[in-house]
Amino acid sequence: MEQILLLLMDLKAVSLKDLSDLPDENQHNVALRLEQLQEELNQALEYRAKSLQ
Repeated sequence: MEQILLLLMDLKAVSLKDLSDLPDENQHNVALRLEQLQEELNQALEYRAKSLQ
């Protein structure tokens, strides 16, 4: 579980500068996928927290 939290923190640390260093044709898709992964991880963590209560 700790690794998932660390991954989420790392994903949130990705900046626009990091994305702008990618080839132009990849920037948009990578940004969308990073955002989607963050949302899915947050939802999974929230669900797990609720199930432990």
